[in-house]
Amino acid sequence: MPAYDSNKKPNKVYGVAMHSTRLKINEPVILFNKLNVRKKRIWNIKKVPQNSVSSAEFIPLKAQTIYQDYLYYALNTDYVLYKAISLSTGSSNSQKRIVPKDLLTMKIPVPNIQQQKNIASLLDRYDSEIKNYKKKVVFLVKLKKFLLQNIFI
Repeated sequence: MPAYDSNKKPNKVYGVAMHSTRLKINEPVILFNKLNVRKKRIWNIKKVPQNSVSSAEFIPLKAQTIYQDYLYYALNTDYVLYKAISLSTGSSNSQKRIVPKDLLTMKIPVPNIQQQKNIASLLDRYDSEIKNYKKKVVFLVKLKKFLLQNIFI
């Protein structure tokens, strides 16, 4: 079940432990949060494990005429974020929601499929590099802490 706020990894829980309405996910899909959109919680689900479900607080988007990874990156732009915020309705910031049909009315540039794949591939490489650098930073912080605790003894 998507719990994007939990270190950007899905939670593995039993169905009885879930206290919200759920949607069964059985094919590749993008999940776009409809509650509190300013937090920008967007999942690109490429491989779907058996018995996968999502909170109904996400809008499932099935890419049919657009490359899924390209759509994922397009949805992560500031343009879509600000547009989604402006389309959100509700009584407070934490309760504002976007209506699925409003999300679907947003216009994004859609080049030919090969260009979409090239753009998504480039951005994917950047994401991989960023992930690698973050791992290195975590390692270096731990190493520094270890050294500080052991050098000056």
